[in-house]
Amino acid sequence: MVIYFKKLLKKRLNNFLLKRDLILINKKPISNLFLKNNIIIVAPQRSGSTFLLNSLRGHPLIEMIPSNFFHTLFLNCNVNRYPSDLVNNDNCNLSIIDNIENSKIDRIPSYKFDLNFFSHEEKQCLKRLSNNRYNIEKIHSKFLNHDLDSLNDNITRLKNINTKINLKFIYLIRDPIKIIDSIYNYNERNNSWGTQQADEVDFLFYTQLNSFKFIEESQKKFPGILIDYSNLVENYVSVISNIFEFLWENNKDLKSINLKVADGVQALINKDKKTNIKSKFLSKKEKLNNMNSKTKYLLENEKDRIDEIYKRYNKLISVNNKKGKRN
Repeated sequence: MVIYFKKLLKKRLNNFLLKRDLILINKKPISNLFLKNNIIIVAPQRSGSTFLLNSLRGHPLIEMIPSNFFHTLFLNCNVNRYPSDLVNNDNCNLSIIDNIENSKIDRIPSYKFDLNFFSHEEKQCLKRLSNNRYNIEKIHSKFLNHDLDSLNDNITRLKNINTKINLKFIYLIRDPIKIIDSIYNYNERNNSWGTQQADEVDFLFYTQLNSFKFIEESQKKFPGILIDYSNLVENYVSVISNIFEFLWENNKDLKSINLKVADGVQALINKDKKTNIKSKFLSKKEKLNNMNSKTKYLLENEKDRIDEIYKRYNKLISVNNKKGKRN
């Protein structure tokens, strides 16, 4: 208990110091740290949110504010969110993170640094639309203890800081069993991550159930676009293009650019066999053979609790007029 309160006190002190430094060092009001337009990806952990975030970051009008300014002020917590505090121009605005995660981003540059990618006319168009830039971040409801009121309070506080702020919500979900399997597999590769979920079945189910419940309730309060990870992988260009359309509604000038970016990012992803989206599809037998032993155990012994999570998942899928299937 003492250790817990020490960590809590340290986190709050870090928050205070960071907020103070943001004002003193930058000598700007906090409102200047935020772009007018902001994208918030809300997703369960291990649902593909990093993959989606990096895909969208390939757009020249989508960027990330350096350091974790947004998380600190928006969530009122100092978390090691991805990418964590390591953005710089030397590596094309990518974050250098640990070797386990690095393969996810080394082929997805920010196209605004690629002077040869866009035509002269497209560059001029992007220049005219520079006021339509977005900052992008992602959050997991776990950061907020799955408390929607807390999210609402933080958004209200944020809008008080900057009355002109515009938030676009992208909700990402994934097959629950694949999330659970990913949690176990990632924890085995990186023991410092997700230990409580990997070691405590009750907490694992609690987190998954409440993550889906949070998204369901948040959609009512903050309408946005819902993306299923399997559809993102299977229909990558189409889904990414639809997200761009959601962000810049009825902007005909950006239509060809958006498609070009989606095609370009997909081509870069597919150059790396480890992240080739076409290689993500396996037969049911292959999936079962590749499944973590802990996941297999849950499928055999926790059917009722797994079904409860799938009810939430399928309900969310139905919003997009699709059927969630249990594999």
